[in-house]
Amino acid sequence: MKKLVTIFSILLAFLPGKAQLIISQFNWNNPSQSPGQSVIGPNAISISSSVEIASGGVHGTDGLNPGLPQQGINMVLSGNDFELSALDISIDFKKEQNTASFFMMGMFNFGFRNNSLFFTLPLDTINTTSYKIINESGIYELPSDNQFHTYRFIYNNATGSAMVFVDGNLVYSYQGTSFDNMYWNGAGNATIGYQMDGGGKNITVLDNLLIQNNSQNTILPLVLLSFNAQKSQKQAVLNWSTTQELNDKEFLVQRSADGVLYETIGIVEAQDGYSTTNNYQFTDPSPLNGKNFYRLSVVDHEDNQSASPVQFLSFTTDFASGFTCFPNPAINTININAGQGQNGNFNYAIYELDGKSVLRGTINLVEGSSSQINIANAPKGFFFIELFNEGGQSVGTLKFIKS
Repeated sequence: MKKLVTIFSILLAFLPGKAQLIISQFNWNNPSQSPGQSVIGPNAISISSSVEIASGGVHGTDGLNPGLPQQGINMVLSGNDFELSALDISIDFKKEQNTASFFMMGMFNFGFRNNSLFFTLPLDTINTTSYKIINESGIYELPSDNQFHTYRFIYNNATGSAMVFVDGNLVYSYQGTSFDNMYWNGAGNATIGYQMDGGGKNITVLDNLLIQNNSQNTILPLVLLSFNAQKSQKQAVLNWSTTQELNDKEFLVQRSADGVLYETIGIVEAQDGYSTTNNYQFTDPSPLNGKNFYRLSVVDHEDNQSASPVQFLSFTTDFASGFTCFPNPAINTININAGQGQNGNFNYAIYELDGKSVLRGTINLVEGSSSQINIANAPKGFFFIELFNEGGQSVGTLKFIKS
């Protein structure tokens, strides 16, 4: 059934914030158990008779072997558990064939075809009686290196964004319409490992399946009359107005680079007032380079939290003028060259692509020379370094890759 969403006026009873929940988890680490035995959630309804739990899984653990005769794993799970607004699906897989599905249910399909990742995503269109289908193929070519890799699909219905990750690295993103939910009418049961036969090699190819509820249906303990984000030069200015506030303590202003993982970048005290209109403003002085998703988390006096709808801005010219970093890619250290006239102590924060801070510290910079930051403990991937002067103002952002 369709849900009518009123964008600028949401008057609903209070519910606490909803955390992501595991729906189904399989790790296939006990050969004495049935391959259809779950760790969390219902067991499989059926699975191909040749499938067995065998050695050769991730990091020396056991995993799932399609076995012989050559046929797909075809593990069937009850579809009733997955008919949700949004899903987060992660699985470890070793490529030994050209085409198969990780997770398939109704019109939704996440897998690989002709050696490349693809997904088909049916969405329930807001305020209409129709649905739309997003088809994306050729996303990422699966490596044929006889190694396990983690493949992850995330859909966020609050932002209308879909993302595909490989080994924790974002390889694809789709930006659609906020509050379009996944469409499941007539979907039936879910199948894991459809056509996944391991190329007939009788080896372990699948491990560590995790399916989570990523539905963002949290509702607010007030009427949110408006919430918008606008650019002001190199800053993001957020404005919102409310009424019928009751028992509200504060607003946590939260930012994300991917619409999934958020961090709090500011706190605004609630004005309170049930019969008045309250206006608020917050300025983000140093948005992330690229995508910026913003939301409000409303906190009451019992410290319950509820999240607002999401606003989106993109910044593409925020890198520091005059500052440089090298080498790039870096391995254990990254060197910062001072910009013209930039001398003294600077605080720095190093962020991952999802906006998560992994390292903070202070560095002394002298014009015409460079200073070194130790990044040996940071994971491999894409990073931003944000520099702040002694007054706490952002003076620029640099990007680098750790290999």
